[in-house]
Amino acid sequence: MSDENFMKNSFFDYLKFRTSYGIIGSTTYTSEGAYSTHLDDDIYGVGDRVTVDGSNENYVAGLDRVGNPNLDFQKSKEFNIGFDALILDKSLWFTFGYFNNLNDDLIANGTDEVPGITGHNAALPWRNAQAYRLSGVEGEMKYTKHLGDLTISTGGNFTYGISNVVEDPEPDYPTDGSYDGIIILDKPKDIIFGYEVIGTFQDEADIENSPIQTFGAVFPGDLKYNDRNEDGIIDSRDRTVIGNNSPRIQYGITLDLYYKGFNLNILGIGYGAYERQLNNSYYQIYGTRKYSDIVIDGLPNGNPHPQLSIRDLDNNFVNSDYWSISGSYFKLRSAELGYTIPSVITRKINISKCKLFTRGYNLFTISKIKKLDPENINAGINNYPLMTTVTAGLTVSF
Repeated sequence: MSDENFMKNSFFDYLKFRTSYGIIGSTTYTSEGAYSTHLDDDIYGVGDRVTVDGSNENYVAGLDRVGNPNLDFQKSKEFNIGFDALILDKSLWFTFGYFNNLNDDLIANGTDEVPGITGHNAALPWRNAQAYRLSGVEGEMKYTKHLGDLTISTGGNFTYGISNVVEDPEPDYPTDGSYDGIIILDKPKDIIFGYEVIGTFQDEADIENSPIQTFGAVFPGDLKYNDRNEDGIIDSRDRTVIGNNSPRIQYGITLDLYYKGFNLNILGIGYGAYERQLNNSYYQIYGTRKYSDIVIDGLPNGNPHPQLSIRDLDNNFVNSDYWSISGSYFKLRSAELGYTIPSVITRKINISKCKLFTRGYNLFTISKIKKLDPENINAGINNYPLMTTVTAGLTVSF
């Protein structure tokens, strides 16, 4: 638009509006494509032996899977709209956009729709029966300013997105709210189902007078859950949404300073608007697991660790809001301080460029999750730890 005559004396040095829509087909149900597994064909297998006429043994052939010759491509329908702009004598550049992507006709099996008592669910045909819609906004900006020998460049980017379940082969649950802790249709794809903790059992009488909890043996001091549907039994129908496990917000910031031969480059990244379950062996201690300081200090969300037991008790360690914490964090991913020796000096010794530098990686983190890395809370527990590193060096070009 900035090339149009009516924009010649406008505030914008450059302005462009853009939009696009496209459909992409895919058969990538597996790495070799859906048809490599012959989902369109009936598949038979050999079952058990049977005795015929008291002496002859024969194998029984059975239908392992019903083929679906009408299986179609999986489709990605992508829509984008936004703008790009330059202002302030081209020193500030920014872009903003909205996206709406529908992953449609995804290949799925209907095992959840048909009760297992009716037969061999694995034989059910695969079909195009799932769809997810990812929508959100994204933006980016960068500002550059020259002040004599000093050049300042700073910028940032962000994305906010949410993926919802549009279609899924789940049973036709009642819509009275009693199955809200099970139904995923029309909900975000990344939701965490769990139980609401309303306290702890005070004594045996409290246990006997409370709804039955179906997660194993219960003792005084154990966690007590909310009977949301008030049927006297705590089971999966009492679950509710206690968070989402994928960051809805992703962002990054950069700062670059150049002064004569010196440079300072900083990169920070962040993730927000999601929750984590503190469910690894560092936070959840029972049976023969090793004790951590969580036993004394409590969980980083402020809750004390449930009572300790040598038993492998399941009741206290199901997904619940007791173990939930914000997974948001900001991390100084990298920083570099360097100095490039002037070329008038290096050329005298036949060196075209010589630079001294020191670099840091994973320098610090801001998060409610303490003592473990929020980027991967299993790092250092059962995965390789994410470490802070600082290096120094010299680069020489001839």
